[in-house]
Amino acid sequence: MRMALTILAFVLLVFPSVGDAAFGRDLALSSADITFSSNSLTEGKTIKIYANVKNLSNEDLLGIVRFFDGSNQIQTDQPISTLANREDAVFVNWTLTAGKHDLKVTVIPFDKEGDDPANNTAEKSVTVLLDTDHDGIANINDPDDDNDGVPDNQDAFPLDKTEWLDTDGDGIGNNKDTDDDNDGLSDIEEAKLGTDPLRWDTDDDGINDKDDPFPLDPGRGGKDYDRDGIPDVVDQDADNDGIPKSIDTNDTNLGPIVSVTSENNAPRRIGFPNDSIQFETTTSTDTDGKVISTTWTVDGEKAGNEPILTIKFPKNKIGVHKLVAKVTDDKGESREKEFTIYVANPVNLFLLIGLILIIIILAIFAIFSYSERRVRSEGRARWRKAVEVIQLILKLLPSYKNRKK
Repeated sequence: MRMALTILAFVLLVFPSVGDAAFGRDLALSSADITFSSNSLTEGKTIKIYANVKNLSNEDLLGIVRFFDGSNQIQTDQPISTLANREDAVFVNWTLTAGKHDLKVTVIPFDKEGDDPANNTAEKSVTVLLDTDHDGIANINDPDDDNDGVPDNQDAFPLDKTEWLDTDGDGIGNNKDTDDDNDGLSDIEEAKLGTDPLRWDTDDDGINDKDDPFPLDPGRGGKDYDRDGIPDVVDQDADNDGIPKSIDTNDTNLGPIVSVTSENNAPRRIGFPNDSIQFETTTSTDTDGKVISTTWTVDGEKAGNEPILTIKFPKNKIGVHKLVAKVTDDKGESREKEFTIYVANPVNLFLLIGLILIIIILAIFAIFSYSERRVRSEGRARWRKAVEVIQLILKLLPSYKNRKK
């Protein structure tokens, strides 16, 4: 037994283990071996990434080190030479972009015999903070992210160093906006007029500078929509549409002009049961806007909301019906036109037409009869008159002859 133990000890001392013999020329890396030249990782900064490679053998070894950001290699291969049982470091320059980055560093020995591939690669994930102005202060800690001199809490565009003010709130900074106050006058026009390009109503009279005939004098003028010489503020019908201001939903809007036709002709007023009747408002217009919708009602009930309406009345709906076409413009103002539709029973209508024809025929007969009697009566009177004249002439002839003798 003692002899066996002695032999075993001798073998272990003289011959290395199988594992040590297999990886006797090993270069190794771990995530702890990846370090940075700065602990402040902010966008736009260029830092160094270091890789500390360990030589786990009794020989001096050579190799190369590759750095990756995701699948993209950072710079080129970096050569490395490490002394036996020592460490050596290499680095690359890395310009930071905001976001999460998965870094990977790989060491590749020139002679792979005796190297352990399991420890040739190390990984580390880092997050680079957003730094818009690249001043080294992350946005979350920077009171002026774009470094334009305007604090973020007063800057309409905290990440754009070329813009900081948006007077009219249209999303376009004043430096690029040609009409800062959105009053309809460009900044250049306002400079010529003397109005304030940052105030839509320079004289504070409630009238937009573009519409104000005296934009610098609050005591003069005022908008006159219908140009009748009466300012809108006192005009009882500012748009001159015939609707008083007290009931006009928009007194500076003329409203639509309703035009109703039946198949491009005058509106049809008479129909029969189950007869399709079509009405249209397609020819309706709006002088200062455009027509955007039509609503139809028949006897107070909604019948459709398209410009063209086709309706039928059943047999039990014979009689008089009220059709209303309501047209609305792009400013929300509406106008209506009302029509009366007569749905007639065909039998009754034919009887009525027949009765009218009979009356007409009788009237014509009576007229001709009267005319014939009158002609006859006048003829007899004229004949008697002619006879009397002839008789008088005959009576006068003898006396005339006697006087001549």
